[in-house]
Amino acid sequence: MKRIVLSGYYGFNNIGDEAVLIAIIQALKKEISDVEIIVLSQDPPKTEKQMNVQAVNRWCLPQIIGAIKECDLLISGGGSLLQDVTGKKSILYYLGIITIARWWKKPAMIYAQGIGPVQSSWARKMVRNVLNKMDLITVRDEASGADLSSMGVTRPPMHVTVDPVMGMERPEEIQILDKFPYLNEEEGKLVGFSLRQWPGLALEELGALGDDLAERGFKVVFLPFHFPEDISVCRDVAKLMKQENHLIKDNLSPMEMMGVVGKMDLVIGMRLHALIMAGAQGIPFVAIEYDPKVGRYANLMGQETACSVETMSCENLRNKVEQIMAEYSLIKEGLEQKAASYRLEAQKSAQWAAEMLKDSNLKKRK
Repeated sequence: MKRIVLSGYYGFNNIGDEAVLIAIIQALKKEISDVEIIVLSQDPPKTEKQMNVQAVNRWCLPQIIGAIKECDLLISGGGSLLQDVTGKKSILYYLGIITIARWWKKPAMIYAQGIGPVQSSWARKMVRNVLNKMDLITVRDEASGADLSSMGVTRPPMHVTVDPVMGMERPEEIQILDKFPYLNEEEGKLVGFSLRQWPGLALEELGALGDDLAERGFKVVFLPFHFPEDISVCRDVAKLMKQENHLIKDNLSPMEMMGVVGKMDLVIGMRLHALIMAGAQGIPFVAIEYDPKVGRYANLMGQETACSVETMSCENLRNKVEQIMAEYSLIKEGLEQKAASYRLEAQKSAQWAAEMLKDSNLKKRK
């Protein structure tokens, strides 16, 4: 039985990161039949129940050391762990976990992460020093690889793949229609809004866009991805609208949210994994860039961001929607083709992890 410890932003009620966790677990179990997975989580009981894995408290050093000491591999990822935009402590924490693994001479890999932005000189130096001692690095886009290279990360093998959620398996039927009957109505197209709090976000412009789309026959559905933080900004925009709209207030599982997104005809989003869930299901999306990772994903899928948070207006978002609807079938077909290709690509990080475990096992025997 191989033991793998997973380190990431898990157990925080962020659907995007929980979807990443599900996708990594699925991929690893597909490649390694006799694997035991231990997750460093903010909420270990919930993680164990939802993911059917073991979990330990991500803040309890004895538990962390105990898990890493007995593991065969540490995986750091996915998500955007190595960045200092949302705070300086993130990089210290995740590099610290990797350092503990190195102390115990455990193999360690970066798994399909999005890197950066890393702006502080001390943080860039730390990333370079720690990651140059990794056994393997996979990143979810070319720009992330370039970011690491610019920081001087040169030693471990580095592979460019895609976000793990592009390969997430899901049941054929997800029971969501009983909760949200308006998703089952046949008349009118559904447009999902995925928003987050961000400085300078023009709520009035988003409310005007919602009204404009509702007047054109769309049903507007607000999709909060981080519970409960996103509900407040979604509610604020919903209150500015004059037309009918729907706000999902439930703390959905990643599978349930994937099912909800799958009912949309169009997604307008800031949250990266709202866009990824859309793209993975061939659903056209309008990307509002608040972080470079949003633009990177849009480019990966052959799309352009509609605007940044700073330049956002109802007019430029409406223009992007009109452009998409005018070429809807062509855009949808292109997304479906890319999604099929990237579904296979997403599995590669798990394949490399399995190869690492085999190699380390051979070295032990020798």
